[in-house]
Amino acid sequence: MIFLNVSQGISLKKEDIIGIFDIDYAATSTTTREFLRRSEREGRLINAANDIPKSFALTGGGQVILLRQSAQTLKTHL
Repeated sequence: MIFLNVSQGISLKKEDIIGIFDIDYAATSTTTREFLRRSEREGRLINAANDIPKSFALTGGGQVILLRQSAQTLKTHL
């Protein structure tokens, strides 16, 4: 089993990750921005970034995790 440590004691199992997305590119879409807002309202959004997030991960359990690392950096560790 492979885990990705994303910060603040949060680790994700590789098989639970549906995708990792660059927040600058993804947030240009109104659909994505609404998805992130809805995830926050529903309590499914976890902010694991200490600062401004650079990416977010979507998990099979429906969680959205804001990350401080870039999507490219995280993808190289999987």
